[in-house]
Amino acid sequence: MFAFFYVVYALVAVALPHSKALGPEPKRTFTMCGILTLFIWFLYPIAWGVSEGANVIHPDSEAIFYGILDLIAKPVFGFMLLFGHKNITAAQLGLRIYDPVEGRINEKPHEERYTTGTTATPAHNGVTNGTTATTV
Repeated sequence: MFAFFYVVYALVAVALPHSKALGPEPKRTFTMCGILTLFIWFLYPIAWGVSEGANVIHPDSEAIFYGILDLIAKPVFGFMLLFGHKNITAAQLGLRIYDPVEGRINEKPHEERYTTGTTATPAHNGVTNGTTATTV
């Protein structure tokens, strides 16, 4: 349970502000997956409490309970994560990925991540020139 409380702290206090800074789609995907993770992980101690802890349910019911939790925690979480990432570009995550078709690294992430009061032109390395850029 101490580890679980640390995971709750890490997801809510540390990681959530970072996901907000990346934009609406990464934040939405992180929030969906984070809520699912916290909810399912909260049910694991309850499953232990009603099965091995208090012997309220039979071993067959315990196996079904854990099986359902495992199916939601693994494949359903994975599906949600992959489905959520289909609308997230590498640029939104600040990644520069080599494009084998074009034979170069995509420099577009920097154009999408910065806005200015006036027009700023991105240099080849992604640094804006001419005005001070502010992070969105």
